[in-house]
Amino acid sequence: MQAGWRRSDVGRVLSWSDLRDFLAWLPPTGESAWYRARRPRSWWVTPELEVLAGVLHATQSGNWQRGGGKGSQPQPISFPKERRQTRITPDELARRRARLRGDT
Repeated sequence: MQAGWRRSDVGRVLSWSDLRDFLAWLPPTGESAWYRARRPRSWWVTPELEVLAGVLHATQSGNWQRGGGKGSQPQPISFPKERRQTRITPDELARRRARLRGDT
């Protein structure tokens, strides 16, 4: 929508290959709905947030060390990871279709 196109423009004004290129070159930030849809668990994790989490961990670890190491050692903040999507083979796709149709 920000680029000035609508869904009805795909295929007429905007070719399918242009749409593919447009989606491929979208900025990898949470501002893009495409990026958020592709990474639903971690779209909000930015490089800046990861650096700040590292600074926080270093500060906490330094304070823990200067305090004589009393208590449990601070753990770094972990962010959710996206599961790696695997490609579906044609045989697996046929098995899934058969299972959905009830042919098994």
